[in-house]
Amino acid sequence: MLVVRDGRCSCYFWNFEQQRIHVLDPLMMRCCISSVHRRHGQNITILNEGISRCKDTFFNGWNVDMIGWDRCYTVGLGASCHRFVALKP
Repeated sequence: MLVVRDGRCSCYFWNFEQQRIHVLDPLMMRCCISSVHRRHGQNITILNEGISRCKDTFFNGWNVDMIGWDRCYTVGLGASCHRFVALKP
């Protein structure tokens, strides 16, 4: 899921097989994991609750417990991006 917030672009990925949520923030590639968690932790909680509701509404009978999934914050894949041009509607 691509999310633009405060002029920043981030990606969130749900791995249903391994029950993990992955976060990719190109501006935080050189930050420590705790910094990425501080920035994205609440977003993950909100998005995960929404995805869980959508799953329950549109995929009736698909019993996947979405509570307590691991959170993986990707860092160190390269240099941090220095600039992002916000998408305009």
